[in-house]
Amino acid sequence: MKVLWVEDHEPVRDMLAIAADKAARSRVQIDLVMAPTLMLAESRLRLERFDLVVLDLGLPDSFDPDMTIARVANMGKYRIAVVSSMDVRDQAVESALRCGA
Repeated sequence: MKVLWVEDHEPVRDMLAIAADKAARSRVQIDLVMAPTLMLAESRLRLERFDLVVLDLGLPDSFDPDMTIARVANMGKYRIAVVSSMDVRDQAVESALRCGA
C-alpha cells in the first residue's frame, strides 16, 4: 500500500517513519511518503499514484479545511483519511463530511 501522509509537524513525521519501518519488518508492506505542506503534497499527487492520503487539516499553507480536502480529493482516486488537532473537533468533522468523507 502506498500512503501519502501530509503532516507539517516534524516530530509526528519522525514517529510515523519509525512506525512504517516497524511495519515493514513485520511483513506489512507500506510505502510511506511524507509531505510537510499542501503544495508539496499536490506535487507528489501529480507525479505518483497513492492508495491512501492521510491529510492534516492544520497545514501552514492551507487556511480553509473545506478547500484543503476538496483540493486533495479532486486530484485523483484514492482514499482520504483526515487528521486534525483543531481546537474544535466538530469543525474538522463537518469539513470532512462536506467534502465526501
